Amino acid sequence: MRDIREMSWVEFEHLVAANYLSQGYEVDHVGKASPDGGVDLEMRKDGETVLVQCKHYRNSWVHLLPLRQFLGTLEHFKADRGIFVTCGVFDETAEEFAKQNPRIQLVAGEQLQEMIHRSVEQRLAGRTYICEECHAPMKPKMGKRGLFLSCSNYPACKGSRDWPSGPKE
Repeated sequence: MRDIREMSWVEFEHLVAANYLSQGYEVDHVGKASPDGGVDLEMRKDGETVLVQCKHYRNSWVHLLPLRQFLGTLEHFKADRGIFVTCGVFDETAEEFAKQNPRIQLVAGEQLQEMIHRSVEQRLAGRTYICEECHAPMKPKMGKRGLFLSCSNYPACKGSRDWPSGPKE
């Protein structure tokens, strides 16, 4: 979680987008530095439109008001459902509101971390990546620019490589 909390809000949005891409969603990054209307990602899968709001709150709780606003955004854009993602946590009023409004799914920091780990495990299933410097197995790590493969002998060996991007890898 420390790596996720140290990311910029832009990196956080890209991480969330990559996570849903790996789950088979078609993802458009629509958020921007200026007010974005409460939508950071627009996703489609199986004929369903899903809007995503990312809040990179490092040390604060997500309360009820942002969820009420997000529900209004879902209505305005006529989305099938929405996912509200934070690297923090939701307070009790936010969780209760989401239970009463099943179109909203909440993803808190620990849950996001678990989703990312599952995606990484699926991506690497049955594949072994070997460090070119010391020939030890490589393992996934999260850096400031996203996922990458790092030598399992780190810090003794500083071997690394970009995250595998295609089916050939």
